[in-house]
Amino acid sequence: MNTKTGIDHRILAALSYLGLITLGIVPGILLLLEPENRLIRFHSLQCLFLVLINIIISIFFSFFSCFLNYLGYIGSIFSCFIFLFLTVYGFILLGLVIFLAVKAYNEEFYKLPIIGDQVERIIFR
Repeated sequence: MNTKTGIDHRILAALSYLGLITLGIVPGILLLLEPENRLIRFHSLQCLFLVLINIIISIFFSFFSCFLNYLGYIGSIFSCFIFLFLTVYGFILLGLVIFLAVKAYNEEFYKLPIIGDQVERIIFR
């Protein structure tokens, strides 16, 4: 099924997960271009919620890491562990985005545990 843009709706739903790279610009544009398509709206909003949570987590751990650096040698060691944690977190997030993009392309409304319920309330009310 084509959309107003002439692109298949499955491709646009999968592309909405590029929002984690662009900090939500792509899903925001897709929400403006395709307001009636439920598949695109669901996955775009789910990505926007995921971007918001990712920003909050990243800011928290960045400030915490900076604070630990002022505590001397031990704080710097813990700061390195936080950096390792954020690196692993980034790879897990990348895997999650690929998984969600595949689900979106297959026209599945795959809900993340907490985020998906909120998005579902917004989209299907």
